Amino acid sequence: MTWEDVRKAYPEQWVLIEAINAKTEGDKRIVEQMDVIGSFADDGDSAFQKYIELHKVHKEREYYIYHTSNVVLNIGVKKWLGVRL
Repeated sequence: MTWEDVRKAYPEQWVLIEAINAKTEGDKRIVEQMDVIGSFADDGDSAFQKYIELHKVHKEREYYIYHTSNVVLNIGVKKWLGVRL
């Protein structure tokens, strides 16, 4: 699905999406194709709890929580500086 498809199918809701086809351009992450893992009406906390649950099991997958009132997905990329322990 595209973000436009998601917005039409889940109006005014929090959605947990998995990026299927994505790329980085500058400091932005562009998600071209995605799957909706769940929708959460007006409850962003439930969406975040589901995100945590899934991320523990599938760390290699790319999940995002976003509200469909946003016309455009605006996902920034942060660069890690330093050493992870």
